[in-house]
Amino acid sequence: LSLNLESLFQTPQIQEEPNIAEDIIFKTISKIKTLILKNY
Repeated sequence: LSLNLESLFQTPQIQEEPNIAEDIIFKTISKIKTLILKNY
């Protein structure tokens, strides 16, 4: 799985029935974005 910065900053699509894996991924990406923003 390879992600670039553009994909990290894209708004995730909201699904009617989000599953646990997607929620974990979303929270992880949110933490990564926070770290990136703090470093700049």
